[in-house]
Amino acid sequence: MVYVSLGTVPIFNQPGAFGPLLAGLADSGADVVVTVGAETDPSALGPLPANVIAARWLSLAALLPRCDAVLCHAGAGTTLAALSHGLPLVLSPRGADQFPTAAACRTAGVAQVLTPDPVSPEAVHTAIDTVLTDDSYRIAAGRLRAEIAARPSPASVAQTLLTIGK
Repeated sequence: MVYVSLGTVPIFNQPGAFGPLLAGLADSGADVVVTVGAETDPSALGPLPANVIAARWLSLAALLPRCDAVLCHAGAGTTLAALSHGLPLVLSPRGADQFPTAAACRTAGVAQVLTPDPVSPEAVHTAIDTVLTDDSYRIAAGRLRAEIAARPSPASVAQTLLTIGK
């Protein structure tokens, strides 16, 4: 399964931006789940390929363990969530810090990166096929998953900061 998200910020997740992404996944052979954010009605995406299900929001904690890859905008939340599950990425950055995040993921070997204008269905299809079939992406994502898991918990960091402040 491939999860698709362009985040929750309306400027980045306009319904039209999903068109080439979903067209590129239509014949990928993968089941696809896409979320569009709280402010967008999934019906705004228009007719969906048979392998695509759309929703406003889904719990990533429940969804990502069932996924094989994530196609997203390189937003910090979605990218970190995917990597904490050891999932390879296809990134289509739109703005803000998404471009350096995408570049860092490409350098780490966990992502294919699509340039934002124009993103073609063919490029999406090739990129998703690459991260699903080239084991190096999953292996690299697994290494990052282990690094993330080894980090101290937020509660531990907060406690340390409180102790330092005394």
